[in-house]
Amino acid sequence: AFVVTSRARARDLRKPAVQLLGHGYGFSHAYIGDYRTATTTSAVRSGRDAFAMAGLTPADIDVAELYAPCTITEVLASEAVGWFERGQGAAAAAAGATALGGRIPINPSGGCLSRGHPPILTALYGLLELREQLLGVDERAMDGLRTSRLTVAASAGSERISRLLAVARSAGIA
Repeated sequence: AFVVTSRARARDLRKPAVQLLGHGYGFSHAYIGDYRTATTTSAVRSGRDAFAMAGLTPADIDVAELYAPCTITEVLASEAVGWFERGQGAAAAAAGATALGGRIPINPSGGCLSRGHPPILTALYGLLELREQLLGVDERAMDGLRTSRLTVAASAGSERISRLLAVARSAGIA
């Protein structure tokens, strides 16, 4: 279950919490035929807004769950959000930069390619994975994680929603 509450209430919880630091929304096209380029997504705008709200940059993120229903999507998204230069995402992934323990682990859950992506639930799966990673309660959890990014898509890929999360104790809640 997901419980959304205030900071004040989170301090009294018996279980550890994560905090939403930033949120952004991006929209690129109304119809799939209007998509100008497949190499840039509305995740650029949603991420920019989320980072501005949180006062963070892509370099501050320790782990990410990005909407990637096919292999190339993760590569393009990793470039679009600023972790790799355009055209370098595939080489970075092949070199292990996006693997567990890499520079920026992306989709430690395996993402959509491993679990599928049922409508509505994909975003919840991503939130759950990042919560477990940040709190260290997942068997794949990496040590020392403090911040994360979740990006999900809707409407034939035209919309992207980005959320930045942090471990509550490092965000000043606990």
